[in-house]
Amino acid sequence: GWQFDRWDGSFPTTANPLTVTVASDLSLIAVFSEVPPPPPPPTGMTLVADITNEETAVGMVEYGGDLYIAVHTNPKNGTPGTIIRYNDLTGAYAVAFNLPGGAGIGGIRVLQGKLYVTSIDSAGVYGEVYVYDGATWQQVITSPYAAAGLFDMEYYGGRFYATGYRGDGSAALYSSADGITWAEIFTYRFDATAINRFTQMAIFGTRLFFSPQVSNDPTIYTMGGPSVTMYCPYELFSYNGVAVTPVEFTDLIVQVTNMVVFNNALYLSIWSKNTDTPAMYRSTNGVNFEVVPYWGPS
Repeated sequence: GWQFDRWDGSFPTTANPLTVTVASDLSLIAVFSEVPPPPPPPTGMTLVADITNEETAVGMVEYGGDLYIAVHTNPKNGTPGTIIRYNDLTGAYAVAFNLPGGAGIGGIRVLQGKLYVTSIDSAGVYGEVYVYDGATWQQVITSPYAAAGLFDMEYYGGRFYATGYRGDGSAALYSSADGITWAEIFTYRFDATAINRFTQMAIFGTRLFFSPQVSNDPTIYTMGGPSVTMYCPYELFSYNGVAVTPVEFTDLIVQVTNMVVFNNALYLSIWSKNTDTPAMYRSTNGVNFEVVPYWGPS
C-alpha cells in the first residue's frame, strides 16, 4: 500500500491536513511513499540457558521479576529435579532449588503470591509440595501413601488443589485450605493393572477441571509417550466444590495433555496413538465440546 509523505510545490511541508489561502497561482503536489513490508518472522529461537544433566523443562513461570524454570528428571536415575532462576535483564541464570532425595518435578505454579512446585515419587520422597515465598523454600505436604506423586496445582473457591496418584495406583485429588495441611478428597481407579493419575488442571466458569492419565509403565513420569497404552473411559473430570463429575466428549481413545482458558472457552490439547485423532477440542460451557479445525501443515 501507500501512505502520505509530504507536500511539494508552493508549500513544501509534511503537515496534513494543510490549509491554503489562494491569492495567486499555486503549485501543490501530494507525494506518497510505499508502505514498507513488515519484518520477516523470527527464523529460530535464541538459547538463553543451557542446562545439563537434566531431562525435560516441564514448565516455567514469572515470579518476583525472574523466570523460574522447572527441569524435570526421571527419579530412577537419582538426579533431582531442579528449579532454575533466570534474569532477563542480566542474562544470568542459576540453580534456585534442588528437590531433595532425587525427586522429579510434576509442575510449577504461582498461587496466592507464592511459588509452588510439586514433586513425583523417588526413594524416600513421596508426593511433596515445595513453596517459595521469595526468601526461603518450605516443604508443606507429604502424601500419606508411599510412592505417590503430585502434578498440577490450582487455587479454586478459596482452597488449594493438587492432582496426583497414590501408591496403590489410584489417581487422587488433594485439597488444602491454607496450602500447608492437605487432605485427599477424591480417588479413582481406571485400570487395576496400571498407574492411574490425575494431571492437568484448569478453572473454567464455576468448576475445576482435571484430566486423567493411565500408564502401564511405572517408570514413565511425563505426559504422552509410547508407553501410555491404557485409557480412562472419561476424558475429563470436573469439580464444583462439592462433587466430582466425569466428562466424556468423544468415543475416540484420547488423553488430555493440556488445558487453557482462552476467549471465554476451555481449550484441550489431545494426545493419541491414532494419527487421525483431532488435536484440539474446545467448550464454551464445560459440557459440550467441539473439535477445533486443524490449522497446521498436512
